[in-house]
Amino acid sequence: MLPAAELFPFLLPLLVLTIGSMIALVAEPFMGRENKHKFLPPVTVVTALLTMASYALTCEGSWHGILALDSHRALMGLVVLACSILGLVGLQQKLGEEDFPGGEPYVLMLLATAGVLLMTMATSTLALFLGMEMASLPIYALVGLRRKDEMGAEALFKYFVMGAVFSAVFLYGAALVYGATGTTQFGGFPLPGRDVFFYVGAFLMTIGLLFKAGVAPFHFWSADAYAGAPSPVTGFMAAVVKIGSLVALGSLWQSWLVLPIQDFTQSAPRLLLVIVHLFEVLHLNGIAVLLLTTGFQSRLFAVFVILGVMSVVIGALSGLGQRRARRLMAFSSVSHAGFLVFALIPTGMSPTGGAELSNLWFYLTTYALGTASVLACLSALTGKNDEGDTLQALAGAGKANPLLGAVATVGLASMAGFPPAAGFLAKFNVLASLVGNGEWKLAALLLVLALVGAVYYVRLAVVLWAEPETPRAPVAVRPLLSWAVAIVGILTILALIFPARFGA
Repeated sequence: MLPAAELFPFLLPLLVLTIGSMIALVAEPFMGRENKHKFLPPVTVVTALLTMASYALTCEGSWHGILALDSHRALMGLVVLACSILGLVGLQQKLGEEDFPGGEPYVLMLLATAGVLLMTMATSTLALFLGMEMASLPIYALVGLRRKDEMGAEALFKYFVMGAVFSAVFLYGAALVYGATGTTQFGGFPLPGRDVFFYVGAFLMTIGLLFKAGVAPFHFWSADAYAGAPSPVTGFMAAVVKIGSLVALGSLWQSWLVLPIQDFTQSAPRLLLVIVHLFEVLHLNGIAVLLLTTGFQSRLFAVFVILGVMSVVIGALSGLGQRRARRLMAFSSVSHAGFLVFALIPTGMSPTGGAELSNLWFYLTTYALGTASVLACLSALTGKNDEGDTLQALAGAGKANPLLGAVATVGLASMAGFPPAAGFLAKFNVLASLVGNGEWKLAALLLVLALVGAVYYVRLAVVLWAEPETPRAPVAVRPLLSWAVAIVGILTILALIFPARFGA
């Protein structure tokens, strides 16, 4: 536990980000309409950069079992801030084109970033729920920025309603876990006779976080929400929110792996036996055994396997028929959510258990940087109100804007799992981990689905460099956007060369 003297540097990133947000919020009303998009973005980007620099002054440790900071959490915080910067510069490009009257979206994105940083540091259900709501409330407003747009209104309605429902689900689960353990800290031991309450609560908390991560079958909101939100907001949701939810789920998973508790069911229900038989027919006997194992961790692991396969299947196949870039990225997010679930759970396959989640940290890093950079580029290429986000309208956009086209291509290659982008190593590590634990058939299935999903990344990349029917004029790209996407594009390649520096 950290002494009081070290608490200030421990919370320094959150303090810097919050203070910078308040400064931008106070300054916004005193700026003219055009100056809001000229001066507020640099202020907020500098705030994010100072927050990144503040991690050099922080110290590792835990504060009363509520918050914690270590090397992996610090890495995820840096990635969150990098993706936030891409979102901010994308907002400047998009809102400047649309002559948006206010500058509040920049502040809202910073506040949402602060909420996600709190999620990455949380080791208590109270802190985690506070971070979830701090992130969710600003994002609701960002999704509905285009008030007169029907798609935007539908996106806001679906995301707000479903977000509220699953926040309540998570909170109810947290209440049950608290009642079963007597503590809000992760990893509390269930008191005698309260195992059932713990299982139900853990299940509900997991569902709440899987919804935030967009894992199937809790993904049904994502396509409409991503397609209705402005493209920079879509990138922010797809990258930053997924980091917060998966890091939180990883923290819970690490704490649950060491709990010496047994499952309360004495016999497998009929539906479970049917599922077990299905896995035996597919010769996935390891998963079938896990489903019938009485240990809580093994049964939870088996559920994660099923949800992961479902996510990859739905994401890979549904993305093939999309004609709009933002909807394509939505199903890409679902597919990657499945791979992230598999990056989360391989430790549970070994007899010794363990809680090493390096595959998760590295996959989150490469996925978030790739997704955020692609959507930052699309924020400039899709035009006013994102009316040009169809594949047909994007034809030749990369050729007319070589920097944006090149960075978007690198990001798409990373998401597809092609070298020289770092996404290749991220996918390889996940598949190699499965093979190393004897589940080579499951790894083969994921490999085939990854190749199927790669088709729509390649199609979008080809469209960007195709010859358009009519000549395209270059887009007037803001300098901040150009610098930000160029740096992140380089980082996406460097992560393959120096994976240890990026969490692998």
